[in-house]
Amino acid sequence: MRTLDKIRYTTAQSGTAHVSQRYSNVRGAYRLSKKGAVAGKRILLIDDVITTGSTLENAAEALRTGGASEIVCLTLARSLYQAKASAE
Repeated sequence: MRTLDKIRYTTAQSGTAHVSQRYSNVRGAYRLSKKGAVAGKRILLIDDVITTGSTLENAAEALRTGGASEIVCLTLARSLYQAKASAE
């Protein structure tokens, strides 16, 4: 059962150089597939690679809004790439 839907197109995070761009790129991009699907539940959220955490943070926000009682994030790899914190 799919729990989250991606409700709008986002460009690949790897194509964005600044932290602020990565956050705005995925802000509001996820919502619950079914209302009440996670209410009171413990959720394991899995992503392949974490760089800034913006994708996980936005997906977790949708789960929190849906009433998840606990969210644990697991990634398979951590990027050594350091996104720039501000525009140059």
